[in-house]
Amino acid sequence: MADVQSGVASKKIHPDAYGALIEALTTINWNKLAYQQDVRRRLREHPELLTRLDFTTTKRETSAQLVNMLMAEEKRYRELTVELMTDISRLDSFPNLVKQVDADDLLAKAREAVTNLEKWVGPHAAIAEEREKFSAELAAHREKVSRSRDFTDVLGELKQEFLRLHGMVNRQQDGSSSPSCTGCSRFSILSRHFPIA
Repeated sequence: MADVQSGVASKKIHPDAYGALIEALTTINWNKLAYQQDVRRRLREHPELLTRLDFTTTKRETSAQLVNMLMAEEKRYRELTVELMTDISRLDSFPNLVKQVDADDLLAKAREAVTNLEKWVGPHAAIAEEREKFSAELAAHREKVSRSRDFTDVLGELKQEFLRLHGMVNRQQDGSSSPSCTGCSRFSILSRHFPIA
């Protein structure tokens, strides 16, 4: 498992991919309010980044500021960066740009920026896929360990019950009134942990 994780962690995002992200973030919205809302939505789970962004500057400066933070802490934000790149590279409509007077020119620039970003997504999307695969393998391993512990606990309880019953002089002391029910408590231990459906 550690090999998978270290392999994922060792892959660096190409500097030109970061440049393509700046360009795409800058061009997919024309108005600053639409741009700001879009960035806030994309970073909603990362308020520590949002609070450091200066939306009073130009869109390009704010985009560069964001990307510089992602680059500076690449190990921490690699997954977010790849997610941003992937999401933006899949855009095929630009509602804010369509409303502008020079929509044709703005749409052409946005499509070019998104296409350029898409070229970088392929190699870096493997990072996200490997991380997802590792997470799934880790969850399956944890579940297996948990089930193994449960089974070990049940076996321990059964062993204790067996030793208790074996050490009894009068087997009727196990709480049952009928000789045919000797060992019923053993089955109750099993049924608590492994109910019969």
